[in-house]
Amino acid sequence: MNECRDEAAATAFCKQAIDDNGLLEKVVMDKSGANLAGLENINVQLKLAGLLCLMVDI
Repeated sequence: MNECRDEAAATAFCKQAIDDNGLLEKVVMDKSGANLAGLENINVQLKLAGLLCLMVDI
């Protein structure tokens, strides 16, 4: 898989995890760049929605 596809898959996984479990305050992960990119995408979406207080601490 290429990097963009990994990022998209990680973003989709993060969205599904949030839908299932609610928004998390902090996430601990391994060194995968795709996972980091997925969480950063979630934070960007929260920021654009004006929900800065809900951003995930990475």
